[in-house]
Amino acid sequence: GVPEPSSMVLCMLGLVFGSGIAFCRKRLWS
Repeated sequence: GVPEPSSMVLCMLGLVFGSGIAFCRKRLWS
């Protein structure tokens, strides 16, 4: 389904801090 805006924000924050890449992948591409 379409990722939630909050999930997108958490993904971006994770990428910024360098520890949310796996989270981003799991939330958006699994």
